[in-house]
Amino acid sequence: MPANLFGGLRLRGTIVVVDPERDRTVSLALSNAFARGTVQLLLLPLRAFVFVIGMLIPPLRALIGTSLIGMAGRGALGGEQLIVRETAFRLRDTAGDQHDCLLRGELRGGALRLGDQVDVRGSRALRGREIQVSQVTNIVTGTVTTGHLPAKARHSAVVTVLQAVVFMVVAYTLLRSCGAI
Repeated sequence: MPANLFGGLRLRGTIVVVDPERDRTVSLALSNAFARGTVQLLLLPLRAFVFVIGMLIPPLRALIGTSLIGMAGRGALGGEQLIVRETAFRLRDTAGDQHDCLLRGELRGGALRLGDQVDVRGSRALRGREIQVSQVTNIVTGTVTTGHLPAKARHSAVVTVLQAVVFMVVAYTLLRSCGAI
């Protein structure tokens, strides 16, 4: 089970168990909340300007209501949940040890079948003992099977952190420009 510096590993063996594919739900609620909050903060100066203009010029008072409507946060930026397909299987390596493996995403390339001689590439999961598989190569046929994940599922954690940072920077900038900090 050789591992490289980045935690990747490569196993060769036989598939002894293939579980039915299952669907896992990935929540995008936090990412969407940060995105909505950032949009609201960016539009705040424009809405304040429209509000002030509406107060100063009587014929434009109808704009006050429209400038405040968006403050309620209506309008979704996308679904709150995403369904990700997962295929779990057990591999018996050449030493006789068994490893629980998980391939996330829609299968591309070929199916995983009981008794296939395969070469598995992946990494150990942070929690648990299972191997997060990135690629399965059938030794006999040469078929390469990978899991295709939607970009939202692949990068959801990174996007959430980036949106949180942008949200904080925008909030700090607005508070700084108002003299509150």
